[in-house]
Amino acid sequence: MRSSSAPSDGRHWGVTLLAASGSLDRSAIAAYDPKKDASIIAEITAVRDDDREEKRFRLDRATEIRVYALGEGTGRSMDDFGWIEDAKARKTVWEMTYRSTDHAGGASKNRRFDGTITLAAGEYILKYETDGSHSFGDWNADPPDDPEAWGITLFRKIPR
Repeated sequence: MRSSSAPSDGRHWGVTLLAASGSLDRSAIAAYDPKKDASIIAEITAVRDDDREEKRFRLDRATEIRVYALGEGTGRSMDDFGWIEDAKARKTVWEMTYRSTDHAGGASKNRRFDGTITLAAGEYILKYETDGSHSFGDWNADPPDDPEAWGITLFRKIPR
């Protein structure tokens, strides 16, 4: 849900953390930095129009992976999407398809895959490509609920 205008007191825009005890060790709090997230195996995010990016990654053993991908899909096909290739065989081992996604908020063409896959040990290439419209920073319709994640991120699944 988005607000249409900023609050009258701009200092209170966003989230405020208050200590229940009345005292707080400020060094115990820091802004979330996705680059420091140790569970991220590989990511391609904030992808712009007419782009094609790839990142190589290696798994030393079979690994359960959470795939979080946002893209554009219309007419039951994907226009902005990601996939994973086996680097040695050059074969696709996972692909973001329209049928495997659900609505990602905003315009109906915003699609999301948020699921788990298992990959064997080996070398892989994470790939993502976009067409010429509706991408991060240049939306031609309402953006998804998580616009900064436009692209694909692989997380090492942490056991519960």
